[in-house]
Amino acid sequence: MVSTEKISGIKSGLTITTFLAILYAVFVFQPAMVWLQLTTGGALGSISWITLLVFAEVARLLGRSITKQEATVIYLLAGVGGTQIFINYIWRAYYSQSPITKLFGLSDVIPSWWTSRSLDAWLQRTFFHESWYTPILIGIIFLILSEAVNISMGLITREVFIKSMKLPFPLQEMSATGIVTIVEPTEERRNVFLVGVIIAIIYGFILYTPPNLMQLLTGLPGTAPIPWADMNNLIQTILPGASLGIATSLLNIVSGFILPFNVVVSIFIGSIALNIVANHLLVTLHLTHFADEYFYGMTVAQVMYRSQLYAWAGPLVGVAIGAAIVPLMQNRRAIAQGFKSLARVETSGQLLSLPLLLSIWLAASVASVIIVYMLIPAGLLYLIVMLGFSLGWSFVWTMVDTYSYGITGLNLRAPNEVLPIFKYSYISLGLYKGADIWFIDPIVSTGGSGWCSTFKVLDLNETDIMSYLKAFVIILPIVVILNFIYTQNFWSIAPIPSILYQYTSIFWPISAVNTSLWITGKMFQAFDPTWIMGAFALTLGAGVVISLLKLPLSIIGIAAGLNTAIPYAVTIFIGAIVGKFIAWRFGQQWWNRNKMVFGAGIALGESLAVVILTTIGMMARALWVLPY
Repeated sequence: MVSTEKISGIKSGLTITTFLAILYAVFVFQPAMVWLQLTTGGALGSISWITLLVFAEVARLLGRSITKQEATVIYLLAGVGGTQIFINYIWRAYYSQSPITKLFGLSDVIPSWWTSRSLDAWLQRTFFHESWYTPILIGIIFLILSEAVNISMGLITREVFIKSMKLPFPLQEMSATGIVTIVEPTEERRNVFLVGVIIAIIYGFILYTPPNLMQLLTGLPGTAPIPWADMNNLIQTILPGASLGIATSLLNIVSGFILPFNVVVSIFIGSIALNIVANHLLVTLHLTHFADEYFYGMTVAQVMYRSQLYAWAGPLVGVAIGAAIVPLMQNRRAIAQGFKSLARVETSGQLLSLPLLLSIWLAASVASVIIVYMLIPAGLLYLIVMLGFSLGWSFVWTMVDTYSYGITGLNLRAPNEVLPIFKYSYISLGLYKGADIWFIDPIVSTGGSGWCSTFKVLDLNETDIMSYLKAFVIILPIVVILNFIYTQNFWSIAPIPSILYQYTSIFWPISAVNTSLWITGKMFQAFDPTWIMGAFALTLGAGVVISLLKLPLSIIGIAAGLNTAIPYAVTIFIGAIVGKFIAWRFGQQWWNRNKMVFGAGIALGESLAVVILTTIGMMARALWVLPY
């Protein structure tokens, strides 16, 4: 295993080899990612492993090796090309021209700074039109400001949760171990890694071949239990409103290997409590609009979306904050020490100082609020509330979410309904009349937790953080430009949505309906303060009891479970049981030494299967546009 205490051999990961590898990933895989997003709504989640494996083997053939620092930067940045910025702009243009928008009476209220309103630009399918200049410029500015906020918060939380509190970040440790196994393999590690790869490739082909084959032969989407096997028809005969399923990706099994057993049990308990017990009670006691909408046979996804919309979005906010308070209070000295150590760092050192980081975070957040207020002068109260969301809410939720990452490896779903509900309330009180308030928000970001987890991988593999940030800053403009070019090319080939881009033709109209329902208030359900405070008090009380009685449970794990779809929680629990069996069969010491390696092999193997089948399917589906 990779030691969490290694800090002495820190080296730069930014070299010519690193840069070439990242460029390879961006140029080769980004067209495929744009195509997949348009046709399936999915993404190539395996780009990082594939790129690292290719360049590690090429380096060996050339008689040299890639350092673990280079490998770490390659792994972490190869997937940055997944940003689908300009597909979102096409969606906006589609929404402004859609008959659905006209049906809701919204087509004339969409602001020109949000999307192109030009019919000529839409019919010509081009971004090269003056009506696009302002929307794209605003989007690029917000992208830069958002990354500044996320990176600065990531560095702050790194000092608190990694350096001072020394949280394990279990899934990040698995990634770090997998990287080292590829570039610095021992015989035992290599063998365990290859076993994981082979098992996952075989399983991946069994799981993903039937739907791909069906679509190639018939043109219709194939059926397969992806991402989970839905068992709602079974459990709802006994417990109306409940959900049950089993996630089919082996990566969820791997999570069960890696996470501490008490955390897995806590996630399992939390998910069952909400998805089976609580949702069943909503239906049987006729609570909230979810009980009115429920019908036998609702899928896991339908139940999860509608129940959170009408019942749990608010209480989950109270749960998340309540779950974080007890452990954060218990570790208040470590947190304070983290901020103090940041304050002592000189700006010329490895990291930026606390005042500079806070200044970057504050300046970027406030700048986003100012831009929003310039576009929507909705009054002083609106300005103050937007500042509260952009500064206070972002900071608090990032701290809570990072703590969850550090303990469980899972993030807490940020309740995106909070801001829309405030906007609807603001309009309902007559404080603002324009519909343009719905089309832009200040930066309300929780991305610092993801950056902190990235910094954990860098720390584990002794990679200089500043070299990684320099590589990110260099590659981001290239990614944006290529994403623009590739998206424009695909748009030129055929309209979006259209039959060629099947995902958009199916799901964009649904998304347009949901967006319109929010804007017109037909989907609005106010958060009940009683439920929020009740959830907060219950969670806080449970955390205190668990702490005082030293129960083998994790309150943040329970909170993560409440935010986790039941199929994922079930499969993670199954993975933990399988891990216990492997430890019994081969010995606990052997398993502790190799579970990260085995998990990394499974991650790579399933990724390879997905890439191979997806590439074949993508090429076959593209043949019909050729002129023969």
